[in-house]
Amino acid sequence: MSKVKDFNAAWKDASTSQSSPSRDSLAKRPISPTSPIGVMRKAAQTPMPSSAVNYGDRIQTLLASECVPSQITDRLPYEADPSFEALKESIKNDGQKVPILVREHPTQTGKYEIAYGRRRWAACLSLGISVRAVVQALNDEQLVIAQGLENHERKNLTYIETALFVRKLSKGFTNEVVAKAIGASSKTTVSNYRSSIRALSNELIELIGPAPEVGRPSWTELSKSVENAQVGEEAAASELITMLQHEDCRGLDSNARFKACVQYFALPKGKTMEANNLKLEDKSGNPIAVLTVKDRELKVKLTTPNRAKIREYLASRIPELLKEI
Repeated sequence: MSKVKDFNAAWKDASTSQSSPSRDSLAKRPISPTSPIGVMRKAAQTPMPSSAVNYGDRIQTLLASECVPSQITDRLPYEADPSFEALKESIKNDGQKVPILVREHPTQTGKYEIAYGRRRWAACLSLGISVRAVVQALNDEQLVIAQGLENHERKNLTYIETALFVRKLSKGFTNEVVAKAIGASSKTTVSNYRSSIRALSNELIELIGPAPEVGRPSWTELSKSVENAQVGEEAAASELITMLQHEDCRGLDSNARFKACVQYFALPKGKTMEANNLKLEDKSGNPIAVLTVKDRELKVKLTTPNRAKIREYLASRIPELLKEI
């Protein structure tokens, strides 16, 4: 993948800085007028042309159905998003004031891939109207950098959305490109994002959702809890996914779903008896079974000659007991 001189110039200070600047200082950093964001800003101040054009960096009017989101998503869906509804209402009443940035889709003829402005596009699509867009020739690196920078300029991605975006980008781009895409001055920041969710799968994160109230320390702690679970990392992750797929969890908002995962590891361990075993006897004192309790495991070893009958009875009753619990 070729490097882009404009982006290298725009982010030279960021890539050579020895300290991590604040988010405010990142937002104030000069943007090259020839970069995708610079072009969008210039185009937004340009009057709407009398007719659509097929070249250059001027605003065009496109069918919303002709545009598709970037293949690397940087947002997780919200159960209810009042800000999106407000955006739709604003566009409905006052029109789309800020254009989106797109490129001609590299594999789908007649389609445009969105670099940024996905929410504005989604609002126009939902309203059944055309979308104002700047069409620019972008390579893959420029696309993801522009996509990431817009969201980080607006500061409206949650921590986990950024971390997941970093993970996805890291599969196809260098740490340098990923750092530019999230507005970071150091490649160490990229590594920190990845390590903070190391034990959390994409599926698990997507089931939890954006969790806007949850920051890096809590996500890191959850990842460590999964990684160090006594039942094993894979089993713990599987149990969390099963829990989140339950209808009781699906009805919660994403912050509450995250808390449910944390509480899973805070549950009191199973009480242990001598040697973790409890011997069960019938009324006559004859041994029936040995009950073994160990953390989240419960084992029953039948020791009675009538074990076939008892096994059949337990197998039929356990599902009902679990439902009662």
